[in-house]
Amino acid sequence: MHESEPVIAEGDLSTLSMPVLVVLGDDDEVRFEHAIRMYEALPDGELAILPRSTHGLIVEKPALLAQLIRDFHAPDKNNGVAPIRRTASNEVRA
Repeated sequence: MHESEPVIAEGDLSTLSMPVLVVLGDDDEVRFEHAIRMYEALPDGELAILPRSTHGLIVEKPALLAQLIRDFHAPDKNNGVAPIRRTASNEVRA
């Protein structure tokens, strides 16, 4: 399946209108470059790399992953102190 499915092109990701959280471990089988390309293709993407974890991060870091997901879905989340990619009003800069 890793070699043949799913087939999702960067152009497909760029059409998504909802926020998307890309998550991987710092010792994951997914290459950082691949995750970054996914993140950059998403109009409203967020990227998280969990430390000391692999592709099995859901069982290795369940509490950290759960907190990231809660924060991702928080209705009052902000863009930090000095956003570069996102504006203060949650709009993504082109």
